[in-house]
Amino acid sequence: MINDTPESIVQRQVEAYNAHDIDAFVATYAPDAAYIELATNQVSFAGHTALRQRFGDLFIQHPHVHVQIKNRITLGQHVVDQEEITGRQDISVRHAVVTYEVKDNLIQRAWIIRG
Repeated sequence: MINDTPESIVQRQVEAYNAHDIDAFVATYAPDAAYIELATNQVSFAGHTALRQRFGDLFIQHPHVHVQIKNRITLGQHVVDQEEITGRQDISVRHAVVTYEVKDNLIQRAWIIRG
């Protein structure tokens, strides 16, 4: 959309995640978007196919998974979210900090730190 901001695009991604809407979720990412482990700078996975598989499987395996944004900072094309993930069957609560880089109205990269 023409009036999208990096923050609104990341928020749309969060809402799609919480709705378990894999099509809407993947649509917020560039076709070659990458998830990168910040500590090692290693790409965990990249591209729409990998996103669809990784998060589609997550939504199926953990039908109650939900993310809550505890804090958000936006600076230019970067959005930093402090996330609290609940509803997974393997852990009670997971914490993460994700920095999203948004260009051309799509998430290009996401650097993640898991706690």
